[in-house]
Amino acid sequence: MPGRLHNLALCFDARFKRLGQLGDLEQAITLYSRVASAPTGPITTRFDASQNWILCARHARHHSLFHAHSVAITLLPQLAWIGFSLTRRYQELRYGADVVREAAAAALDAGLPRTAVEWLEQGRSIIWGELHQLRSSYEDLSSAHPEHAHRLRELSSALEQAGATREQSLSAISEGIPNEVHDATESLQQQTDRHCTLAIERDKLLQEIRSLPGFEQFLRYKEFSQLRASAHSGPVVILNTAENRCDALIVLAGVDHIIHVPLPHFTFKRSADLQMILKNFLRHAHIIRSDDREGQRTTLDGVSWQTFLATLWRCIVKPILDALAFSVRHVIGT
Repeated sequence: MPGRLHNLALCFDARFKRLGQLGDLEQAITLYSRVASAPTGPITTRFDASQNWILCARHARHHSLFHAHSVAITLLPQLAWIGFSLTRRYQELRYGADVVREAAAAALDAGLPRTAVEWLEQGRSIIWGELHQLRSSYEDLSSAHPEHAHRLRELSSALEQAGATREQSLSAISEGIPNEVHDATESLQQQTDRHCTLAIERDKLLQEIRSLPGFEQFLRYKEFSQLRASAHSGPVVILNTAENRCDALIVLAGVDHIIHVPLPHFTFKRSADLQMILKNFLRHAHIIRSDDREGQRTTLDGVSWQTFLATLWRCIVKPILDALAFSVRHVIGT
């Protein structure tokens, strides 16, 4: 059913783009939201629907835009679901960073910096941590509940091995290796079933672990109250670059509110340009080292390190330090 509703939504969306009737756009938004919020159905279909919902709601300045971003964020962990193969998870998460950035920007537009910080942390955990979760550390669990920890390690190890085995079968089929295709095809369904069964069993075990005292948040994403504790040694600054805005969010220990610093002179395009410049500098590092002399500027494609760093200072660092009421003299220690 979600697939058919999504196709119908696409039809209304296409007709709106052709005829410009707002009623069609409203219908598309309604259908996209139903598909994205459905409890069942292919996760890729629901996630695609959430992205189309966001695009339509943004175009219409619809009241559901923030909710659409919220739904998209909740779907991200399912895209990285450990029951999928490694290749599938990498493919599905390739858009994850963009989704998180735009969702955080929407939260800031709505005046909800706490939500922006929580979503950015969730995105960081998913994108950078989910694919390495199979070998995560379970020291605390091992100390308090060794049997649960042992079972979790067994399931995680079995999942990793099952995923690798299934990848080999898929590779044999795609490459058309004559002696291996038949056997691989026969065993692929069995491997897929076992992989999903292990993942479901692991999810049930995680629910059981989270019912234990002190482990309610085991392998879950942190709320703001927990994130705030990370700033015990000093301010934590989170940068977010989205298509329509760039911001810094400053978390301080013992402070309930977040310092929100808009960065009007920094853009998503400038961020991408600076990233490319930095990569070029690093790629040609051997040239820089050999040509660099005291008092001589090193340049690459007309851009010097001084220009690169000056842009970062002017657009990002100085506004943040100003918001923290730091002086340049204090920073450089003179």
